[in-house]
Amino acid sequence: MAAELAELLLDARFRGASDRLRGRHPFSPDIVATNAVLFNRQFTKPQKIRAYRQWLETNQPCVFGKIAAKNKNVFICLVEEHEILAMRRGDDDVRDTIQDCRQAWKRHALDGLSSSFLLVLVSPSLVEKAPDDRLKEIARRLLELYMEVRPIPDDSILNQREYVFLRQQLTGGKEQLLKFATLPNVFCAQGDGRWWHDHRTPGGIMITSNALGHFAYVRHKTKMLSSKETTWALENAMRTISNAAPSPGAPKIKHCPATRLISRGSDETTPLRESSDFHRFSPDHYEGFFHDRPSGARGVLPA
Repeated sequence: MAAELAELLLDARFRGASDRLRGRHPFSPDIVATNAVLFNRQFTKPQKIRAYRQWLETNQPCVFGKIAAKNKNVFICLVEEHEILAMRRGDDDVRDTIQDCRQAWKRHALDGLSSSFLLVLVSPSLVEKAPDDRLKEIARRLLELYMEVRPIPDDSILNQREYVFLRQQLTGGKEQLLKFATLPNVFCAQGDGRWWHDHRTPGGIMITSNALGHFAYVRHKTKMLSSKETTWALENAMRTISNAAPSPGAPKIKHCPATRLISRGSDETTPLRESSDFHRFSPDHYEGFFHDRPSGARGVLPA
């Protein structure tokens, strides 16, 4: 029988290796400041969520995430390690907690109040541990409990999509539902100062599902996106890829930036104007390193 999340956390706390990088490269000041709130039990859960949202507003490379955080369009489910260890039914209680938040997010999304879902596992002991198999198993188990799928194969990209809906009022009192798909992404504190710096987070581990199409419809308050609005979304998606850290430390870290735009092919058209900073880049694909070794893998920009 696979270990439950509480068991994995305790195993990492008492048997996990320390992250030797932190002796040479302490956490970035923004991570330290946010952790000071997240790890202090004198602060209430709403205060911790507020501190995390403030970090999102200024310290992540995603353009859409920053805007959504500032507009409070991000639904944050924050679960602390001590809460998980006290849950009597183990993973069943963890799953119920996450699913309650997940359903609340989808109800908010239905009315255009939130386009992004963030599941944050806060653990003071976990952030000091090495990015090894123990950390991977904890992240994997958290993702399984969120997406209600098990098992997730090792070293694979989970292709099960998360879906969210937006309700629109039409003329004559009728309604329509728009459906949007997104894939979850995993962020860890250990990414700070490493080649996966762009996938760092305060607190411990964070999983995000960001429905860009939903965000664009809500932002522009329209029944149908125009070419101008879709171009705006595309350009900012490309800007997010371009914002990847060239190297979070010195000397230069190999594989940075972790994601990068690629030149547009001679037979590839683009909706971006020549004056755009991204006119010469592909509007369809980008490249990046998604594992410890360069994979040459390609990502797909949102349509």
